[in-house]
Amino acid sequence: MKKYVLLLMLVVSVTSKAQNYDVKFIPDSLLKNADAITRVEELKLTIFSTSSARITHKWAVTVLNEAGARFAGYSNSYSSMQELSNISGDLYDANGAKLKSVKRKDIADMSMEDGFSLMQDARIKQHNFYYAQYPYTIQYEDEVNLKGIIGLPTWSPVEGQRYAVQSSSFIIEAPLDYKFRYKELNYEGKPVITNNKLAMYQWNVSNFKPFIREPYQPYYREIIPMVYTAPNKFVYGKVEGDMSTWLSYGKYQVELNKGRDELPENIKQEVHRIADVQTTKTEKIKALYNYLQANTRYISIQLGIGGLQPFDAKYVATNRYGDCKALSNYMKALLKEAGIESFYSIIHAGEGEKYYLPDFVSDQTNHIIVSVPMEKDTMWLECTNQTIAAGYLGSFTDDRYALLIKDDGGHLVKTPAYAKKQNVVCRKVEAEIVAGGQLMARVENTYTGLEQDDLHGMLNAYTPDELLKYLKKSIDLPTYDVAKVNYNEQKDRIPTISEKYELSAPNYASATGRRLFVQPNVLSREAFKLSDVEDRKFDIIYDFSFSHLDTTTIKIPAGYAVEAMPKNVTIKNKFGEYEMAITFQNGTITFLRRYERSSNRFKPSEYKDMAAFYNEMYKADHAKVVFVKNEG
Repeated sequence: MKKYVLLLMLVVSVTSKAQNYDVKFIPDSLLKNADAITRVEELKLTIFSTSSARITHKWAVTVLNEAGARFAGYSNSYSSMQELSNISGDLYDANGAKLKSVKRKDIADMSMEDGFSLMQDARIKQHNFYYAQYPYTIQYEDEVNLKGIIGLPTWSPVEGQRYAVQSSSFIIEAPLDYKFRYKELNYEGKPVITNNKLAMYQWNVSNFKPFIREPYQPYYREIIPMVYTAPNKFVYGKVEGDMSTWLSYGKYQVELNKGRDELPENIKQEVHRIADVQTTKTEKIKALYNYLQANTRYISIQLGIGGLQPFDAKYVATNRYGDCKALSNYMKALLKEAGIESFYSIIHAGEGEKYYLPDFVSDQTNHIIVSVPMEKDTMWLECTNQTIAAGYLGSFTDDRYALLIKDDGGHLVKTPAYAKKQNVVCRKVEAEIVAGGQLMARVENTYTGLEQDDLHGMLNAYTPDELLKYLKKSIDLPTYDVAKVNYNEQKDRIPTISEKYELSAPNYASATGRRLFVQPNVLSREAFKLSDVEDRKFDIIYDFSFSHLDTTTIKIPAGYAVEAMPKNVTIKNKFGEYEMAITFQNGTITFLRRYERSSNRFKPSEYKDMAAFYNEMYKADHAKVVFVKNEG
């Protein structure tokens, strides 16, 4: 009897210790620079077949401060293809004492409204304790059953910057004859593999110290430990596929798209009415693309396998709407009727979302566009955007991998990267200093390529009043006002927007006694200096190329002469090219500035040199001309 009691006490003690979330058990090395810490996590994938699997996930996070509260909630989705169940959760105080448990009625269950989906069966469950006495710990657990497999989970134990991991593990159990692949990133060592009745793979991370974001750092996926997984054979939506190569993976999409490009007879006639009168292939493509933009709108429908299979062309023609899959399939059908070959192209879209693993065949995409082979290049068509020009992708899908779906399967290619001569900001300012040091200026700015993307979006989404309100907040001056704003947009494969307005800035020039201080660079000053003493950890990334050109003239009140003039500056090195020149003639300052940069990657050891380049540019951009008033 005594042995039984002793054994029971031992079990209770071990269990208690395993779930003790007292913050005193967190190593000091993990607390430094941390907002939140994963205390313990287990992500387990149990694969039953090519079409069935279960994901169980249990984790506990200690939230150290208000900034870490963003990691404190629970959220997971479910649909007809994946069941979500067994949700539980607990809240603990700083000493590890349980304060509260999740109740079923407190779990929000809502549709995954995205603002553009007409119908979808995906829903989301969410919960948060909304506790604010720091530090505290939350623990959650849930289970997801997959009714089809197109992708397997990715293990990413580090949630972001200022986040530490005390212990996290990823486990995969699968039948011995089940074939899958994995790719480790920033992971030291190899998985622990055991084979018995099942094959089991396990990865572990412990005592991962938080990192602080650095300027121009790489994607998180290049920094944090991760494990990507993918099946070879799979079944999703009752359709079999093979993901062992890009070519075989593309064949799955070929099967999903089969027979879905048939147009109604009236649309066929419309295609020929539009395209047959055009004299070149380019003009035919533009005309049909303009027809698509004018006669359809983007609305997503996500039901079952609808996340992968497009609605057919007749559906889009009848209803005049569709998601990226349906509209791209429809555009491809229009071009086919006109005798123009094109390809359904799967891509990962999003500004700055260029990270991709070309050597790891897997589902890494979220969008569809259309590629049209031309005589000397490829013309790309974004079919969900009703305002951009044919052939222009913009920062949403430029410079990244896409999987072209041809009759024989998938072919990995890259979309175009726009060069610095295509991404240009050209500013022209004609100004004068009037009574009280006020600056009165006429401004004309021209934006091309990627540099016009944001402005294009606002021009086509904002009202004139909203646009004016934005402009009045966007200029880097203490106080100012703008008036008589005018925009002109030229849509082309490299689009251009011209912007004109009048600018007034009180107290722009400061006077002290007989002296007048004037900053010639009105609009393009570098905003921040970079620390040159930082112990840089990560590579430096320039993610796109550009060219900025400024010409500014400022007329000075009569009776002033130059007392001090900044020296002209020319810098040309691997980090960019910068030129600044200032002259003063006939009572007018002329300021010329050119700053060009190419996309590139540099080693951490080069950071101090890059900081020196930026800081010299910052100094030149903020330089002032000192005038002195003539006596008498």
